[in-house]
Amino acid sequence: MNGLLARRYVLISSALFAALCCAATKAGDEFQSPNADFHARLEAVDRLAASITDLTSRFVEQKHTALLKKPMVSKGRVRMKGSHTRWETDAPHRTTMLMDAKRVRIHYPRRKVVEVYPIDDQLRQLFVSPVPRWAPLRDRFFVEPIPAGDVPDEYQDRERFLAVRLTAKDDSLQRFVARVDVVLDTTTGCAARVDMIDGDGERTTITFSETTTNSGLGDRHFDFAAPEGTKVVYPRSPNARPYTDGVYGERQ
Repeated sequence: MNGLLARRYVLISSALFAALCCAATKAGDEFQSPNADFHARLEAVDRLAASITDLTSRFVEQKHTALLKKPMVSKGRVRMKGSHTRWETDAPHRTTMLMDAKRVRIHYPRRKVVEVYPIDDQLRQLFVSPVPRWAPLRDRFFVEPIPAGDVPDEYQDRERFLAVRLTAKDDSLQRFVARVDVVLDTTTGCAARVDMIDGDGERTTITFSETTTNSGLGDRHFDFAAPEGTKVVYPRSPNARPYTDGVYGERQ
């Protein structure tokens, strides 16, 4: 998997973890730690978020890199329902990324290309579900409160916001993401902001606004048909076949 796609996977998993926040802390050692209040608040947010069945939100993504003086900024909308997620980027260039339990599809209209990436069992367990469970996150990340000095000024209202830091435990994951900081809005159970520091020290920030939940989002929002003349490619599949007769797949 290339670095860009891996970063996007992690950002999505972090955002979904925050937005639908099913990171319920089980009774046990965590509650005996000095961070017992933090874990109790996280569990309270989980109870609030448990009733969320679908979510729509505007997002602004900023990628900070040492090679550029100004961050690269993308804007668009994200929708989530069940195992389906749709990221639509409006600016600076239109792209659509759809995720389900089996694959990721990225449509680049200007290039007339759809890239299809299969999702293996390991990725499915950790990144795909819009309601990620606590166990796989706890297995791969240390979870702790963000120090107050590291929380952006606009999220310092401790009564409203809960700032969560996920730090990767193993080297294989740290190659893609060293740390993820998530700011939760405790009044909605949704993410307000996600910051990801990758293995090279570069930072990507996503802020969410105009978030609505349980709106009865229809399945049509997750439908996708490659426009006529679009080339479908499988970068990770050497035996891939092109899109034909409405079928995606690999040569037998």
